[in-house]
Amino acid sequence: MVKKKKKSVASYHISYGGEIIDHVRDEVVTTHHITLSEEDFVKEEDVEIAPHELEQSAKTIVDELKEINLGDDANPRPIYVSTLLTEDEEKAYIQVLHERKYVLSWSHKKMPGLASKVTVHQLSTRKEALPVKQTQRQSQRELVPLIEVEVNKLIEINSFEKSNIQH
Repeated sequence: MVKKKKKSVASYHISYGGEIIDHVRDEVVTTHHITLSEEDFVKEEDVEIAPHELEQSAKTIVDELKEINLGDDANPRPIYVSTLLTEDEEKAYIQVLHERKYVLSWSHKKMPGLASKVTVHQLSTRKEALPVKQTQRQSQRELVPLIEVEVNKLIEINSFEKSNIQH
């Protein structure tokens, strides 16, 4: 037996912290931005059981990647391609990328017009919270040269802004 059902509209009201704000209820406009519709009811006998392969484990959506260097040893330009590509597809992609690698930006220095909101990380803090100066943590000695290289790269591209936090 197939039954038709009319569309039903879900109404929403302003809420804050999980509670409806009663004192502004008259000022709140009800919005109808989700419309639910059931065209047909499905008969129970029409429902099929999912194959066992789907139930066993979650499959990864992201393909395994293979690193390919478009540069040289002195100036590496790593890219990553899917391992699921055929040999011909991979060769075609690599050829196109080699021919057009001049349009790719390999550092922030090559993108001076890029807005800092895209590249700068902001820490969200409460305005009423006082900053606390913490003791400096010691890095592993073998990592210090790598850290210096990365910090120097950031300094080179003027990635730092003065903070207004007083210590």
